[in-house]
Amino acid sequence: MTVGHLLFAATATGYILAGIAFEEHDLIQSLGDTYAAHRARVPALIPRPSRGVFRPGLSETKKRQEAGDMDSRTVITPAAWAAQAGGNATWA
Repeated sequence: MTVGHLLFAATATGYILAGIAFEEHDLIQSLGDTYAAHRARVPALIPRPSRGVFRPGLSETKKRQEAGDMDSRTVITPAAWAAQAGGNATWA
């Protein structure tokens, strides 16, 4: 690494860290406690392992299983899902 590359890397890192500080200040000013709570839960730069796996629609499946509408082994295909929605749904 040349001196020029080192200087560029140090300058870019400083610029990014300063930008983060200004952005967080603005977010706290505009969103208040909502952003403060988010900031307490989410790391700023280095992600940490999540406590669970995010699976969209899992809560709906769980609700249907608890209501007895669906066996725990039931598999919903896109076609079956669209048919249940009356054909007005798109698979996303």
